[in-house]
Amino acid sequence: MNTPQNAPAAKPLNGYIALYAGKQHEVYAATSYAAHLLALAFFHPPKSKRHLVSVHLAEKGGETVTQVITS
Repeated sequence: MNTPQNAPAAKPLNGYIALYAGKQHEVYAATSYAAHLLALAFFHPPKSKRHLVSVHLAEKGGETVTQVITS
């Protein structure tokens, strides 16, 4: 029986930027997989184009995450 004393702690939500077909949407989820599922529900791409939806971490623990591209 789950009581408040032994209930698992909820994961904090991280901010993600979801991209598809030149469109952008912010989603908040505990994992990138959960963010991807939320983005699929938002964009409604056809099954053959679901792989084109991408999510990128933008906020973790309330702080902005900066992506650095190196060559």
